[in-house]
Amino acid sequence: MLFEDKKIIWIEDKQKLRQAFTTGVEYAFVNSKNYQACPFVFCKDFLQDALHARIVNEKRGIHGFYYDPSQNKTINLNKTLILVTNSEDVLLEQRMESCLDFIHQLEDKFSFNTKTKILKCLSPPLKYIRSGVFCFEASKRWIIAPPMISMYTLLIRVGLGHIIGQKFNKTLEKIELKEQKPYQHVDGHRIQHAIKSINYIISKGDKKIFGSKIKDNYPKHIKTSVMHNDLGIIGFSRKLTKNKMPQWFKEKI
Repeated sequence: MLFEDKKIIWIEDKQKLRQAFTTGVEYAFVNSKNYQACPFVFCKDFLQDALHARIVNEKRGIHGFYYDPSQNKTINLNKTLILVTNSEDVLLEQRMESCLDFIHQLEDKFSFNTKTKILKCLSPPLKYIRSGVFCFEASKRWIIAPPMISMYTLLIRVGLGHIIGQKFNKTLEKIELKEQKPYQHVDGHRIQHAIKSINYIISKGDKKIFGSKIKDNYPKHIKTSVMHNDLGIIGFSRKLTKNKMPQWFKEKI
């Protein structure tokens, strides 16, 4: 699979992150001018924290991670721009076609006008030379609300273990039922808890649930601990913040 090249201006990671795991897929935002906008993270929930800080325009942080709009490069809100890598996987590039097949099926289901595109980043940091770093460019609808960016990053990991030609819902079903090994071992458990809300969003449509105004979905009064722990796709499944975001729960999940 041939990729268009993308030059990234990398940042030095000086944050001392406390994360549940320290191997596997890492993510970071990159902005429209190709600057890395936050450190690489294993815990994808930090991405919704960074978006929250960007949207309310104030520094937010948790577990050693922070995003400060006055210091960090500005995260683009007009489209989704995420760096994806896994320093331990020398076959990562070969898995990107499977990931695209999986993600594109979902985007077709959502009737996205803009579908995910993957670019290969030039001259990655030394840690990622063997695996490579890839930039996912996608619709802004993937960042419209915390459950959406949480779902997208989870689905990227799932897609890396997807079998080309298999229906996306079959891949999810097989992982949920432990009939197919997920790319990242924690995702069997993640999918089991998130599948209800994934199917709900697919059936109702992201626009009907989350609307079109990103600011409505990242309120300033929400604490970072709540954003991080309760507003992702699994928290959405468990209705952990139904009292704080009642507009998301107009119909039963």
